[in-house]
Amino acid sequence: MRYLLDANVVIALLNDVASKAAKRARRVKPGDVAIPAIVAHELFYGAFKSQRADRNVALADALRFVVSTSTGRMQGNPARYAPYWPARGRRSAPTTCSSPDKRSHAA
Repeated sequence: MRYLLDANVVIALLNDVASKAAKRARRVKPGDVAIPAIVAHELFYGAFKSQRADRNVALADALRFVVSTSTGRMQGNPARYAPYWPARGRRSAPTTCSSPDKRSHAA
């Protein structure tokens, strides 16, 4: 992996496919570009909550970046977690992001 992209970069790539960054991303081998698992979830969460949800979910689903996980627990397509997100139209984010085993990560 050579590039690890954040959500803002991925959104910019999706919004402007003719940009220098988008052209460069297309020239790089697919395995050299990754996004953190949280970014994949942010993209799908935002897509599901958007006014053009069908279009944006399809765009997010079409991304072929490697999804980098630190724990290996969140694997696969983040869209499968959609039933656990708030209903469309609700303005607040989920109140918990704890791991399934509910261990405390306090320092």
